[in-house]
Amino acid sequence: MRSRKHNANSRESAKVHNENNNSKHNDNTVNNGKVDKKLAGEVEEFVKYCQANRVNLIEVQNLFKPVWSAFGDAFKVNETLKIIFFILGILLIFYFLSYVNIFFRFFEAIGRLIMIQLLSVFDWRYLVDERCLIPVPFFSKIVQQPPEIDCILCQGIEKIDVKEDITQEELHELFISVHKPVIIGNAVQMWPNLANASVLKNFLKMDPSLSNSIPCEISTSVYSEICEVKKLVKRMDKFDNFFLQFQNCDLNAVKQLRLMIPRPPFLPAQLAPIQYSWIFISKNFMLNKNKNIEFGERVVLFVQMTGRNFIQLIPSRDCRSSCPLIDIELKKGEAIIFTHFWNMEYRPDPKTENIAFALETH
Repeated sequence: MRSRKHNANSRESAKVHNENNNSKHNDNTVNNGKVDKKLAGEVEEFVKYCQANRVNLIEVQNLFKPVWSAFGDAFKVNETLKIIFFILGILLIFYFLSYVNIFFRFFEAIGRLIMIQLLSVFDWRYLVDERCLIPVPFFSKIVQQPPEIDCILCQGIEKIDVKEDITQEELHELFISVHKPVIIGNAVQMWPNLANASVLKNFLKMDPSLSNSIPCEISTSVYSEICEVKKLVKRMDKFDNFFLQFQNCDLNAVKQLRLMIPRPPFLPAQLAPIQYSWIFISKNFMLNKNKNIEFGERVVLFVQMTGRNFIQLIPSRDCRSSCPLIDIELKKGEAIIFTHFWNMEYRPDPKTENIAFALETH
């Protein structure tokens, strides 16, 4: 009887002590996720007191459930805040690194590669000329845009101008700024060595930065799996007729191709360095329909080194009902420059060996 009475008194004392502590330290226990050290020390002393008086452990646990719950919520808040601050810290690091030119170029290249891959899922290129990324009904009611204002740029095009010699200012003011395509008649003079198919193939096979790279956006009749460039080039020699096109996405390969295919002097200085490049090689290959190329940059230079390609320029989707399709026969030595206002499809001449490349910039 004495033991039961003692236990009952202990429990009653514990309840009173716990209630006093809860009322006294409630604001300190859970306040912005912080646990009061003083309260923790008092709880520890009380647990020792219960152990000394042989109070049942289960009763102590039941008695402290509200306290443990408060502590648990505080710890959960602390862990959540830690995760949030960790993510913010990483974002801040990337933000400050973006002000360093070398990191900015790296982040920009990675971002563009991701955007190019998204083209197969969502064609975002029309958003480049949009005033708002997300349509706002109230804004569109206030600011009335002239209907099909951009389509005026392509409605008056009857033929593509051919320029044998052009300055940077002329190219920018008369063509690029108004999204008007133009053919450069003697562009191949910039890269005389690439006009020889064997030279280009040897370069692709022997240079380690290019030969060991894995191309992206590849389409070919010589291999059915993803592989290195050197393997694709070697397999071309085994076929009498073949088709190969690919884009260089590997950073080392892009740098090496910049050396092999230097920037032509007629490109305006305000354009960025060449971002991406494409290689097109075919021989006696008949395509049943035009091949669509999804360029991701603002300005494209397509150069015909040997043979010829039949190119079709298609206006952006908002202007396809009001602007004509432009068909071009691009011959050896010629190059065509156009902007993202146009989509390009092409078909190589099935009776010749064709070598062409494309350079993208913005």
